[in-house]
Amino acid sequence: MNRRTLGGSLLIWGTYFAQLALLPGVGVAARHLGASEAVAGLLTAANGLGSVLGNPIGGLLVDRLGARWMLRIGLTAAVLSVALLGLPASVGGIFALLLLYGAASATLNPAVYALLGERQAGDPRRRAERLARSGVSIALASTFASPVALRVLEHGTVGTLGLVLAVAIGLPGLAGYVVLKRELALSAALPVAVGSAAEFATAVPESAERLNWAGLLVPCLAAFALIFGQGIMGLALTRKGALLGLPGWMTGAFFSAFAVATLLIFATPIARRLDRAPRLRLAGLGISLALIGLLSLAFAPSAGLIYVGMALYGLGFAIIFPVCGAMVADVSPEPVLGRAYGLFYGMFSLGGILGPILAGLLESVDPFLMGVEPMALALLMVGLQVARQRGTSTV
Repeated sequence: MNRRTLGGSLLIWGTYFAQLALLPGVGVAARHLGASEAVAGLLTAANGLGSVLGNPIGGLLVDRLGARWMLRIGLTAAVLSVALLGLPASVGGIFALLLLYGAASATLNPAVYALLGERQAGDPRRRAERLARSGVSIALASTFASPVALRVLEHGTVGTLGLVLAVAIGLPGLAGYVVLKRELALSAALPVAVGSAAEFATAVPESAERLNWAGLLVPCLAAFALIFGQGIMGLALTRKGALLGLPGWMTGAFFSAFAVATLLIFATPIARRLDRAPRLRLAGLGISLALIGLLSLAFAPSAGLIYVGMALYGLGFAIIFPVCGAMVADVSPEPVLGRAYGLFYGMFSLGGILGPILAGLLESVDPFLMGVEPMALALLMVGLQVARQRGTSTV
């Protein structure tokens, strides 16, 4: 693991830990405040709503101002927003802070992944492996986030949870920034001189002409489907567990099964093989595994099959995340790499918003089956592009 991968992993560990801890944690806190299921779903989606706004803007600013400044701003704002969660006494106040946290943490993703994706990070033919190695931190966050959040809320308040998350973001984030200090100086994502306000305002349409929209279609759609499915799980697993009469602590254990499954790819030699097969076919494999996982969760009659479904979804995640992330870098010129990753992670965030909201509003519909539709659409799009490639190669 090189310095960029190590530093990037430390930076994103805390933000993913907080995001995953907030999935069940915010729902529990909302119920403590007497909120309905629909309001709990909306509150859970607040982080994603902030991310939808923060990712594209953060990606643009990475290309314009440089990764160094965006890491400083994003890390500081993320720590402060969760540390203050104990101050509001209403659902509206918590919603505002979670919205701010989503926007702040979202500025970190384009900066970190632009650093991992650019040529100076290493051999472009090993992009998926680098992203998979960085995914180890996400898997570890998934392992501990939900159990820690639920345990903290058993003995404390949402304010206590916020302080725990501030430490979880701040300490590894600072360590990651120190590790990346030299890499930031060498990075291609250095500050670009910004002239007039009019010049800055035209950056978005100019970047749109340089982004490879066709090449970004599959990774962005897969990202949306993946986190749409994951976003519904906080509420859906709680509902499923109650239906089957399972104890509340098992919700955290189910997320741990997801995390262990991702480590089977992220932390093993399998990660090296992610760059040796065609990206589209691997993306199709990952989407298929996640799709089967969702169907297993929808129809699981026991805790054992829920574990199986979460493990399958974890394996799908562990393929989709690095392979589609590498596809973004493959099709994007470095001057717009931050914007490309901002769009990619913006789709992650959009899925994270819609999943909890729909799971909360449509209580009569199985949430897991909601996740099947966008995943099936992503798989269809992969099939169409594979068929198109075959048709082109025979001409």
